[in-house]
Amino acid sequence: MIPSDLDITPFPKLNVKAVLLSHVHMDHYGSIGFLDEKIPVVASSITLALLKGLQDTLTLNAGCEVIYMNKRRPDPIDKRVLSSAGQRCGRKLIITDIYNNVIEDFLWQRSRKTTEIEKGELNQLKDYELPFKVTPYETDHSVYGSVGYILEGEHSIVYTSDIRLHGKRKKKSDNFIKSAKSSDILIIEGTRLSGENIFDSENIVYGSCYRVVDMAKGFVIADFSSRNLERLEIFKKNEM
Repeated sequence: MIPSDLDITPFPKLNVKAVLLSHVHMDHYGSIGFLDEKIPVVASSITLALLKGLQDTLTLNAGCEVIYMNKRRPDPIDKRVLSSAGQRCGRKLIITDIYNNVIEDFLWQRSRKTTEIEKGELNQLKDYELPFKVTPYETDHSVYGSVGYILEGEHSIVYTSDIRLHGKRKKKSDNFIKSAKSSDILIIEGTRLSGENIFDSENIVYGSCYRVVDMAKGFVIADFSSRNLERLEIFKKNEM
């Protein structure tokens, strides 16, 4: 990623200890694959499992190599150029919640479109030593496995990710907000910045979908994000 005519000697070297990934949406994980493979990725087991499924089934660019990646080696002429070594290796992963052997086996299992994957290092957050305390909190979002983080060191920092309050896991977000109130620094993301009062909720979506299906005389096609399993559950509810 470094142009050949760029002098990088004055650039400071970053002391990166880990990447905190909140959920499996492209604007959050889409460039992790460009990071040094030695940097661990922290995420929930559901997020990591969904990312593995995406890598196994979709054609993704190098930036999306979150769970496993193509091993790369320096070019013999220009060491800054990295070429594929023809092997796939698992990244170093840190899971925020308790996981079992099913998750671990799935993460390193080869798919029909991949070669064998060299197992990466798998750790649990509570057992992994970082220079600051990291506490994950489940949050409500349109994809399962979403978490926010509170970091505690010299200062306490809250990262909300794309938090919402109108889904079935609203209480999870409420609990996170209560725990974050006394922190020093807040990093928040927002998708609605108009200032308008919007009262949409998943219950309203369910009611709207139910009325449409109830009035339909034939076949109904519903379209929604492939990872928004909560919307899929809406159509299973009460045999809609």
